[in-house]
Amino acid sequence: MKKLVVLRAGPALPVVAERLGEFAGWIQREVGEAWKGPWDERDLRRKEDVPDPRDAAGFIITGASGSITERAQWMLDGEAYLREVVREEVPVFGICFGHQMLAQALGGEVVTSGKYEVGTVEVEVLPHEPRDEILRSLGDRFLANGTHRDTVKVLPPDARVLARTAMDEFTAMAIGDTTRSVQFHPEMNGEAMRGYVDARLDVIASYGQDPVEVRAKVVDRPEGSRVLASFVEHIVLPRMR
Repeated sequence: MKKLVVLRAGPALPVVAERLGEFAGWIQREVGEAWKGPWDERDLRRKEDVPDPRDAAGFIITGASGSITERAQWMLDGEAYLREVVREEVPVFGICFGHQMLAQALGGEVVTSGKYEVGTVEVEVLPHEPRDEILRSLGDRFLANGTHRDTVKVLPPDARVLARTAMDEFTAMAIGDTTRSVQFHPEMNGEAMRGYVDARLDVIASYGQDPVEVRAKVVDRPEGSRVLASFVEHIVLPRMR
C-alpha cells in the first residue's frame, strides 16, 4: 500500500516541540482513523530525500518558521517538486508555509503582510456549490488555530478561494481535484497554540495586540482541525480505489 507522506518544510518551535513533539505527529493525530495505511516523513529541504510523487498516496506539507519570500535554493527546488506532484495529480495538502509554497509554486505571489495573525481565529467559508470536500463537515464559520505573518497576496491561476479571515483574504484554496491548502494550522491544538503564544509574547505585543487576550481566546479543539481528515477521506482515499 502506498504511504501518506508528510513533507517537512521546517521544525515546530523548539520550546514547544520539546514537550509535544513535531508537526508530523500532530498531523497524524488529527488525521486519526481516516488513514489506516502507512505513513512516511521526508524533508522537503533536502532534494534527495523526496520520493517519486507517483509512489505516494498523497502529501501533507508542514508549516515552518522561515519565510518563502527568502527564495532560498531549497525553496525553489521544493516548488519545482510540488509542481511535479500537482502535474501527476497526486493529492497534496499545504499547511501555513506549505499553503504559501504551493501558491508560489503554481504562479501566485506571497508577501510579508505587516500583520500578525496568531491564536484562535474565526474562519469564514465562502459560498460554493457544492461546498468543497475539505469543508463539508464545517459550518459557515468555524474556529482554527494559526500563526503567520507572510500571506498569499496573489492566487495562482485557476485557484479557488474557499475561506477567509479578518486578516487574510485567502485562508484556504483549492486547485483542481487534488490540491488543497490552508493558511491556518489544523494540526495545532490548544496546548501547542498556547506554547507558540507564550514564546512570542513580545512579538505579538509589537503588532499592537494584547498577548494575554490572545492566549485567553485559544481553543483546545478548534473545528478547523477536521480539514485534515476530510482531505484524506474525500481526496486521498477515493483515488486509491
